[in-house]
Amino acid sequence: MSHNSPEAPITQKGGMYINDQFTDSTKWAYNMIEEIFSYLIDKGATSEKTYGIYGFSGGGQFVHRYQFLLTQNVHR
Repeated sequence: MSHNSPEAPITQKGGMYINDQFTDSTKWAYNMIEEIFSYLIDKGATSEKTYGIYGFSGGGQFVHRYQFLLTQNVHR
C-alpha cells in the first residue's frame, strides 16, 4: 500500500484512529492476531499456548505497536 493511499493512515495505526477519531478497541486490526490464534486452537491446528510474532518494515511497525497493546498470548 502506498503512503499516498487514503487508507495508509488507518492501516499504519492498526485501525485505532479513523478520521482523527479514536475507534472502539474491538475494531482494531491488532485484534485479528488473537482471533486467528484462538481459531487455530479451536480447530485443533495447534496446542501451543503462546506464539511468536515478527514483521519487517511496515509489518515490524505493526508488530511493535501490537506488542505494546494486546499481547496476552505472545511468547517473550
